[in-house]
Parts: sequence; C-alpha cells; structure tokens
Amino acid sequence: MLISLLKNRYFPLFLFFYHMAFTVAVWQLGLQADSYFYWFNKETSFGWLQYQPFPMGNSFMLYLNYVPAYLLRIPLWVGDLIYSCIGFTGIFYWYLSIQKYINFTPDFKRLQLPKLLLLFPSLHLWTSFVGKEAILFSLMSLIFYRIISKKNWWFTALFFIPIVLIRPHTAAMILAAAVLSFLLTYPTRWWNKLIVAICGLLIGIAAIYSLLYTANFQNIDISSIKQYIQAHHTVFKDTPSYVPMEEYSIPWQLFTFYFRPIAAESLDLLGWFYGLENMVFLGLFLIWSYFLILNYKVIKISFLQVFIFVLALVYALVYAQLYSNFGIIARTKILVTPFIYIIQIHIIFQLIKNPFKLK
Repeated sequence: MLISLLKNRYFPLFLFFYHMAFTVAVWQLGLQADSYFYWFNKETSFGWLQYQPFPMGNSFMLYLNYVPAYLLRIPLWVGDLIYSCIGFTGIFYWYLSIQKYINFTPDFKRLQLPKLLLLFPSLHLWTSFVGKEAILFSLMSLIFYRIISKKNWWFTALFFIPIVLIRPHTAAMILAAAVLSFLLTYPTRWWNKLIVAICGLLIGIAAIYSLLYTANFQNIDISSIKQYIQAHHTVFKDTPSYVPMEEYSIPWQLFTFYFRPIAAESLDLLGWFYGLENMVFLGLFLIWSYFLILNYKVIKISFLQVFIFVLALVYALVYAQLYSNFGIIARTKILVTPFIYIIQIHIIFQLIKNPFKLK
C-alpha cells in the first residue's frame, strides 16, 4: 500500500496534507520553539527603520513579520500556516530534485525507496511553523533544484541574498564550500581560479563581519569568540537534551552531529523517531562509503557533489562548536542532510548501474 502511494500521481497532494498535519501537531503540543519571539517581540513596534537600519539575523525576521504580526495583528496560528506553506515549497522542490537527479535502477524505481525520505518527520516538524528553517530550507531547495536543472546562474544567485540576511554565518559556509568546490572540480585557468578565490574571500570576510555585527561583538579577537562559544554551551547545560559537544574530539563531534541520538538514546516518542532517522542516515552513509571504497579508482564526482559534502563538513565543524543540545542540532542540520541524502543515493545508484561511469 505504501509503495502504491509513493507511485501515485497524487503523492505531492498527500505530502502537502501530511506536512500540514505537523503544523496542527506543533500548535496543539506547543512546540513552536522561537515562533513567539519572531511573532510577538515588542521590538517590532519600534517601526521599520528605528529598531535597526540594516536588519540581519533575528532582526530581519522581526522586520519580515512586522506587517502580519504587528500591523495586521494576524494570530500566530495563521503565521504558522503561512510559514508551513513556505516550508512545504522547499519540501516540494526537494521532491522534484529526487525525481530529477536520482537515476533509478529498475528495481529501485519499482520500490520507490528514496521517496520514503520525504516522510521522515524531522524535516516536516522544523519547517511547519514560524521560524528561520522554513524559509532557509525552501531557499536551499530552490537553489539545489535550479543547479541540477542547469537554470540561469545569476537568477539562482538571487536566492542566496535572503540566506545572507537571515543567517549570515550559514551564507558564509555555503560560499566557502562553493568556492572550494569550484577550485577543486572546474578545469579552468589558474588566474580564473585566483579571481574566484579572491572574490570569495572578500565576500566571506563581509559575511563574517555581518555575523559578528548581528552577534553584538564589541571586540573581534580569539578570546571574545571563545567566550561566545562557551556562553552557548553554558545555556544548553541545563536542558534535557544536553550533549557535551565541547568535551568531544572532532571526529566524535561530527559523528554526534549527524548520527546521534540513535533510537536507544531517545527519551520520548518524538526523540525515538528522530533517532530512527539518524540510524537510517548512518546506514545510508555506511553503504555509500562501501561503494566509494570499492570504486574509488574510477569515481569522478561533480561540482555539486563536492559542494554538498564540503558544505556538510564545514557546517558540522562550525555548529558542533556552538550547539550542545540534540534538539537544536536536529533543527540546524535539516538545511544540509536532505541534500546529502540525494547525493549519496545518486552515487550509490549510479555505481550499481555502471561502476565505471559516474557523473
């Protein structure tokens, strides 16, 4: 029955109502996380230009919600529905990316296994209410889909601007991964690569400065950054889902960020489902690693594949230093893990189909 549903042409419609069910559940269970801050913060009453002339980060979210939340007095549950629709846009483009990018073998096409990823709860949960993740994931999905569809790059780049405004440090990581992947994969002259590297460095410095600006850094030095990181960990120590990331080695930080908690570590039903997702992701990673080891001599991966994995590495290295709570980590990593899934499954299917030709 499930396979028939995944094959059905009305599956996207089912997926929409499935996603909206999470919005209802979030509202009933009171799991809106930062929604109250973004919707009811009194600083929005200061006006568009009086609070902060150049809004970034949380300030940008307050500006974005100024008209519906403050001027129109739209209730939060309507805001959740609006953001949920935005989040579903990203999920729908992720669905289109699976359809377009993964080259199914006949057996796997019959089983429709990759579409099961669309039913995993965590992505639907964190994109179903007022928050940054609904917007950011939709932007990431649009960019990913346009890249694999080979759309105009300049228009695709426009989707990057809101990411800079909403989460400048994430934008800096995306840019760093894109520049490094270009330097590693594109067969162009050295001076072209030098120009790209310099431009990327300048934009990256601007993005990092924007991050420090939004974090209200008074002094930009190593000690201030360490204090900032320590303050994050101190806040998380009293939470139920605290995990001592600051005490782990870097390899164990990376493992914890992407694969923990497993189901056996979870304390409630929601955590159990999340742990099950992590176990599936770990299994997929092991299968992908197995095929890479067997075929490493003939593999030639593309810019997009290098970009996603470099981004995944940089993303985990940075956020593992900042976040020591499983719930926050779960919310944070949904911006990259869905695209890692697609790339890994694409590579696995290609190697199953033809181990001597991987594009």
